Amino acid sequence: MEIRDGKAGKFAQCKPCNVIEMFGDKQGGRANDKQNKKLIEQYSDNASLSNSLADKLKAALEKNSNH
Repeated sequence: MEIRDGKAGKFAQCKPCNVIEMFGDKQGGRANDKQNKKLIEQYSDNASLSNSLADKLKAALEKNSNH
């Protein structure tokens, strides 16, 4: 294993098998962005966050008409 310093921070790299392990909590760059996006999609309920009165009235009318 070799310890290296790259754009995303310090990491250890095994030359023969090309395995890379990041050091510390800071994983910068695209890897962190992908992980954050994956977590947002996993825990997001994809509900509308609108606060307009018209949207709430429309939702209430649709709910009322379905009963």
